[in-house]
Amino acid sequence: MKKIIFLAFLSFGSMYFSQSVTEKYNSLYKRYEYFDSSGNRIGYKKYNNLSRQWEYYDLNKTQYEKQPRQYGNYIQPYNLDLIERTLRQKQQNYDSNFQSVKATIEYIINDIKTWEIDTDTKYKIISQFKDAISKNLDNRDIDYSSAEQTRIVIKWLDETVEIIIKNLINTAK
Repeated sequence: MKKIIFLAFLSFGSMYFSQSVTEKYNSLYKRYEYFDSSGNRIGYKKYNNLSRQWEYYDLNKTQYEKQPRQYGNYIQPYNLDLIERTLRQKQQNYDSNFQSVKATIEYIINDIKTWEIDTDTKYKIISQFKDAISKNLDNRDIDYSSAEQTRIVIKWLDETVEIIIKNLINTAK
């Protein structure tokens, strides 16, 4: 008798706690679909490769509520304030270094003008110096925002004047 009562409670319990939702894989849509005990589809879940998690869509909710869960606020991939400050600093460096190069050129030319040599030789040196500048500096992409490249340009200017003077001395002999 105990066995019969036990079997009756067991069968009644299994009916009471019977499965109310069925999960089936839909290979066409590559998702799991959920059906109630009447066979009506009540929702589905799909794997989101981008967020690497499952997203569940409940079909009993309104269209707005069917949207997948939001995973946080949009994060700007670029820090625009930092970019602006960096560009402003580079522009200031460029302006400052370009003025240094320009001042060096003017200093060299003014220094040549004060030399105690004949005017024709001064004119040749200045003319060749300006030609060298236009041929070599105007055609190059020089990053004047870089202090190192600016030093290289100023060193080149000094060396160019020395080479021009040596060439004129050698041709005069």
